[in-house]
Amino acid sequence: AGDLHKAQQSLELIQSKIVKAAGDTTVIENSDVSPEMESSEKETMSLSLNQTVTQLQQLLQAVNQQLTKEKEHFQVLE
Repeated sequence: AGDLHKAQQSLELIQSKIVKAAGDTTVIENSDVSPEMESSEKETMSLSLNQTVTQLQQLLQAVNQQLTKEKEHFQVLE
């Protein structure tokens, strides 16, 4: 459960950095992203990364819920 909480915090940090980078064109322009990449491509990449982070957050929540159910079930058996 502690690792899940740390993973959730890491995902939130990553997501905030993605959002910040998407809004800050100088960060994107100075990154390893190809200079030929169009603004729309950068936006698409940012959206894709955000969607991936959201999916990972949902998976973490599902795992956390399952662990909680298992813990409650185990306590009932005791």
